Amino acid sequence: MRYSPGFLSSTLSSPWTPADITTDLWLDAADTDTITESGGDVSQWDDKSGNDNHVTQDTGSKQPTTGTRTQNGLNVLDFDGNDEMNKVFAVSQPYSVFAVAKSDDASGTRFFFGNSDSSPLIYLGHYGSFWRWYVGAQVNGSATDTNYHLFSAVADGATSITEMWLDGTSEGTAAGTFDLEGVTIGESSGFWDGTVSEVILLGSHPSDAERQKVEGYLAWKWGTEGNLPVGHPYKNAAPTA
Repeated sequence: MRYSPGFLSSTLSSPWTPADITTDLWLDAADTDTITESGGDVSQWDDKSGNDNHVTQDTGSKQPTTGTRTQNGLNVLDFDGNDEMNKVFAVSQPYSVFAVAKSDDASGTRFFFGNSDSSPLIYLGHYGSFWRWYVGAQVNGSATDTNYHLFSAVADGATSITEMWLDGTSEGTAAGTFDLEGVTIGESSGFWDGTVSEVILLGSHPSDAERQKVEGYLAWKWGTEGNLPVGHPYKNAAPTA
Protein backbone atom coordinates (compact mmCIF):
# COMPACT_ATOMS: atom_id res chain seq x y z
CA MET A 1 0.00 0.00 0.00
CA ARG A 2 1.32 3.48 -0.93
CA TYR A 3 0.89 6.27 1.63
CA SER A 4 0.97 9.94 0.77
CA PRO A 5 3.30 12.31 2.71
CA GLY A 6 0.22 14.02 4.14
CA PHE A 7 -1.10 10.73 5.49
CA LEU A 8 2.21 9.94 7.16
CA SER A 9 2.40 13.43 8.69
CA SER A 10 -1.09 13.23 10.19
CA THR A 11 -0.69 9.70 11.54
CA LEU A 12 2.74 10.32 13.05
CA SER A 13 1.88 13.62 14.73
CA SER A 14 1.85 13.53 18.52
CA PRO A 15 -0.78 15.00 20.87
CA TRP A 16 -0.20 18.61 21.85
CA THR A 17 0.27 19.31 25.58
CA PRO A 18 1.24 22.38 27.65
CA ALA A 19 4.80 21.00 27.63
CA ASP A 20 4.96 22.46 24.11
CA ILE A 21 4.61 26.05 25.40
CA THR A 22 5.97 28.19 28.24
CA THR A 23 3.78 27.98 31.33
CA ASP A 24 4.12 29.74 34.69
CA LEU A 25 2.09 27.08 36.52
CA TRP A 26 0.73 23.69 35.44
CA LEU A 27 -1.15 21.52 37.93
CA ASP A 28 -2.40 18.18 36.58
CA ALA A 29 -4.36 15.87 38.89
CA ALA A 30 -4.23 13.07 36.30
CA ASP A 31 -0.47 12.87 36.87
CA THR A 32 -0.55 11.25 40.29
CA ASP A 33 3.25 11.34 40.49
CA THR A 34 2.89 15.10 41.09
CA ILE A 35 0.71 14.57 44.19
CA THR A 36 2.11 14.14 47.70
CA GLU A 37 -0.50 12.52 49.91
CA SER A 38 -1.00 10.56 53.09
CA GLY A 39 -4.15 8.48 53.42
CA GLY A 40 -5.52 10.34 50.42
CA ASP A 41 -5.03 13.80 51.96
CA VAL A 42 -2.93 16.03 49.71
CA SER A 43 -0.15 18.15 51.23
CA GLN A 44 1.55 19.14 47.96
CA TRP A 45 0.54 19.34 44.30
CA ASP A 46 3.62 19.72 42.11
CA ASP A 47 3.92 22.29 39.36
CA LYS A 48 4.80 20.71 35.99
CA SER A 49 5.91 24.02 34.43
CA GLY A 50 9.48 23.63 35.67
CA ASN A 51 9.18 26.75 37.86
CA ASP A 52 8.70 24.81 41.13
CA ASN A 53 5.51 26.72 41.91
CA HIS A 54 4.16 23.78 43.89
CA VAL A 55 0.96 24.49 45.84
CA THR A 56 0.96 23.17 49.41
CA GLN A 57 -1.17 22.77 52.51
CA ASP A 58 0.30 21.72 55.86
CA THR A 59 -2.96 21.74 57.85
CA GLY A 60 -4.62 18.35 57.57
CA SER A 61 -8.18 19.63 57.93
CA LYS A 62 -7.68 21.93 54.93
CA GLN A 63 -6.14 19.37 52.57
CA PRO A 64 -8.09 18.17 49.50
CA THR A 65 -8.27 14.45 48.77
CA THR A 66 -6.98 12.36 45.89
CA GLY A 67 -7.80 8.90 44.64
CA THR A 68 -11.52 9.11 45.43
CA ARG A 69 -13.02 10.69 42.30
CA THR A 70 -12.35 10.61 38.56
CA GLN A 71 -13.42 12.37 35.38
CA ASN A 72 -13.06 10.73 31.98
CA GLY A 73 -11.17 7.94 33.74
CA LEU A 74 -8.61 10.35 35.21
CA ASN A 75 -7.88 11.28 38.82
CA VAL A 76 -9.14 14.63 40.15
CA LEU A 77 -8.67 16.43 43.47
CA ASP A 78 -11.73 16.77 45.71
CA PHE A 79 -12.20 19.99 47.71
CA ASP A 80 -14.84 19.73 50.46
CA GLY A 81 -15.72 23.39 50.99
CA ASN A 82 -12.96 23.96 53.56
CA ASP A 83 -9.80 23.05 51.63
CA GLU A 84 -7.18 25.23 49.99
CA MET A 85 -3.63 25.02 48.62
CA ASN A 86 -1.30 27.99 48.15
CA LYS A 87 1.88 29.21 46.55
CA VAL A 88 3.30 32.74 46.66
CA PHE A 89 4.99 33.94 43.43
CA ALA A 90 4.65 37.06 41.31
CA VAL A 91 2.93 37.17 37.91
CA SER A 92 2.48 40.55 36.25
CA GLN A 93 -0.20 41.41 33.71
CA PRO A 94 -1.00 40.16 31.20
CA TYR A 95 -1.70 36.59 32.27
CA SER A 96 -4.22 33.88 31.46
CA VAL A 97 -5.75 31.03 33.42
CA PHE A 98 -7.19 27.77 32.09
CA ALA A 99 -8.84 25.16 34.29
CA VAL A 100 -11.23 22.22 34.36
CA ALA A 101 -13.36 22.02 37.49
CA LYS A 102 -16.72 20.84 38.78
CA SER A 103 -18.84 22.43 41.49
CA ASP A 104 -20.74 20.13 43.85
CA ASP A 105 -22.75 23.10 45.15
CA ALA A 106 -23.99 25.33 42.35
CA SER A 107 -25.03 28.14 44.70
CA GLY A 108 -23.34 30.52 47.08
CA THR A 109 -19.88 32.06 46.85
CA ARG A 110 -17.31 29.45 45.86
CA PHE A 111 -14.04 29.94 43.96
CA PHE A 112 -11.48 27.36 42.83
CA PHE A 113 -8.76 29.85 41.78
CA GLY A 114 -7.63 33.04 43.44
CA ASN A 115 -4.77 35.32 44.40
CA SER A 116 -2.59 34.04 47.26
CA ASP A 117 -2.95 37.43 48.95
CA SER A 118 -6.44 38.48 50.06
CA SER A 119 -5.89 41.92 48.54
CA PRO A 120 -6.31 42.54 45.68
CA LEU A 121 -9.07 40.03 45.16
CA ILE A 122 -8.67 37.80 42.14
CA TYR A 123 -10.92 34.79 41.74
CA LEU A 124 -12.54 32.39 39.32
CA GLY A 125 -15.55 30.29 40.27
CA HIS A 126 -19.16 31.19 40.98
CA TYR A 127 -21.01 33.83 42.93
CA GLY A 128 -24.61 33.04 43.70
CA SER A 129 -26.11 31.36 40.67
CA PHE A 130 -23.67 32.52 37.96
CA TRP A 131 -20.04 31.90 37.04
CA ARG A 132 -17.75 34.83 37.84
CA TRP A 133 -14.24 35.95 36.95
CA TYR A 134 -12.99 38.92 38.98
CA VAL A 135 -9.73 40.79 38.46
CA GLY A 136 -10.50 44.34 39.56
CA ALA A 137 -13.77 44.11 37.65
CA GLN A 138 -16.19 41.24 37.38
CA VAL A 139 -17.40 39.21 34.44
CA ASN A 140 -20.68 37.55 35.37
CA GLY A 141 -21.34 34.56 33.15
CA SER A 142 -24.09 32.03 32.60
CA ALA A 143 -25.95 30.08 35.25
CA THR A 144 -24.03 27.57 37.37
CA ASP A 145 -24.55 23.82 37.50
CA THR A 146 -22.78 20.73 38.84
CA ASN A 147 -21.23 19.57 35.57
CA TYR A 148 -17.57 19.60 34.55
CA HIS A 149 -16.58 22.74 32.69
CA LEU A 150 -13.54 24.23 30.99
CA PHE A 151 -12.75 27.76 32.15
CA SER A 152 -10.50 30.22 30.30
CA ALA A 153 -9.75 33.75 31.51
CA VAL A 154 -7.38 36.51 30.41
CA ALA A 155 -6.27 39.63 32.29
CA ASP A 156 -4.75 41.95 29.70
CA GLY A 157 -2.56 44.59 31.30
CA ALA A 158 -2.15 46.48 28.02
CA THR A 159 -5.85 47.22 27.65
CA SER A 160 -6.95 46.72 31.30
CA ILE A 161 -9.62 44.33 30.05
CA THR A 162 -10.47 40.93 31.50
CA GLU A 163 -12.36 38.30 29.52
CA MET A 164 -13.76 34.91 30.48
CA TRP A 165 -14.74 31.89 28.36
CA LEU A 166 -16.83 28.93 29.47
CA ASP A 167 -16.19 25.79 27.41
CA GLY A 168 -14.68 27.93 24.66
CA THR A 169 -17.55 30.44 24.45
CA SER A 170 -16.98 34.02 25.63
CA GLU A 171 -18.89 34.96 28.76
CA GLY A 172 -18.03 38.64 28.44
CA THR A 173 -15.46 41.30 29.29
CA ALA A 174 -14.93 43.93 31.96
CA ALA A 175 -12.50 46.78 32.57
CA GLY A 176 -9.96 46.11 35.31
CA THR A 177 -6.85 44.04 36.03
CA PHE A 178 -4.48 43.24 38.91
CA ASP A 179 -1.10 41.55 39.14
CA LEU A 180 -0.99 38.11 40.74
CA GLU A 181 0.98 37.66 43.95
CA GLY A 182 0.63 33.90 43.80
CA VAL A 183 -2.24 31.42 43.63
CA THR A 184 -4.74 29.79 45.92
CA ILE A 185 -6.48 26.67 44.66
CA GLY A 186 -9.77 25.97 46.40
CA GLU A 187 -10.39 29.27 48.17
CA SER A 188 -10.49 32.99 47.50
CA SER A 189 -13.27 34.84 49.28
CA GLY A 190 -15.25 31.58 49.34
CA PHE A 191 -14.21 27.91 49.61
CA TRP A 192 -14.68 25.58 46.63
CA ASP A 193 -16.91 22.56 47.14
CA GLY A 194 -16.15 20.30 44.20
CA THR A 195 -13.28 18.95 42.15
CA VAL A 196 -10.33 20.50 40.32
CA SER A 197 -8.82 18.54 37.42
CA GLU A 198 -6.14 20.77 35.93
CA VAL A 199 -4.95 24.38 36.17
CA ILE A 200 -2.68 26.13 33.66
CA LEU A 201 -1.34 29.66 34.15
CA LEU A 202 0.40 31.56 31.36
CA GLY A 203 2.24 34.81 31.98
CA SER A 204 0.95 36.20 28.69
CA HIS A 205 -2.12 37.14 26.69
CA PRO A 206 -2.38 34.30 24.16
CA SER A 207 -3.72 34.79 20.67
CA ASP A 208 -7.13 33.29 19.93
CA ALA A 209 -5.42 30.37 18.18
CA GLU A 210 -3.15 29.75 21.19
CA ARG A 211 -6.07 29.99 23.64
CA GLN A 212 -8.14 27.58 21.59
CA LYS A 213 -5.29 25.08 21.46
CA VAL A 214 -5.11 24.98 25.27
CA GLU A 215 -8.91 24.68 25.39
CA GLY A 216 -8.84 21.81 22.90
CA TYR A 217 -6.21 19.96 24.92
CA LEU A 218 -8.15 20.30 28.18
CA ALA A 219 -11.56 19.56 26.67
CA TRP A 220 -10.51 16.30 25.02
CA LYS A 221 -8.43 15.17 27.98
CA TRP A 222 -11.21 15.69 30.52
CA GLY A 223 -14.19 14.69 28.36
CA THR A 224 -15.82 18.11 27.90
CA GLU A 225 -15.21 18.42 24.15
CA GLY A 226 -18.95 18.12 23.54
CA ASN A 227 -19.39 21.50 25.24
CA LEU A 228 -17.12 23.32 22.76
CA PRO A 229 -19.05 25.58 20.38
CA VAL A 230 -19.58 24.77 16.73
CA GLY A 231 -16.73 26.39 14.86
CA HIS A 232 -14.15 25.85 17.57
CA PRO A 233 -11.05 24.48 15.78
CA TYR A 234 -10.86 21.52 18.17
CA LYS A 235 -14.51 20.64 18.30
CA ASN A 236 -13.92 17.37 16.41
CA ALA A 237 -10.36 16.45 17.36
CA ALA A 238 -7.72 17.24 19.96
CA PRO A 239 -4.77 19.47 18.95
CA THR A 240 -1.55 17.88 17.78
CA ALA A 241 2.04 19.09 18.06
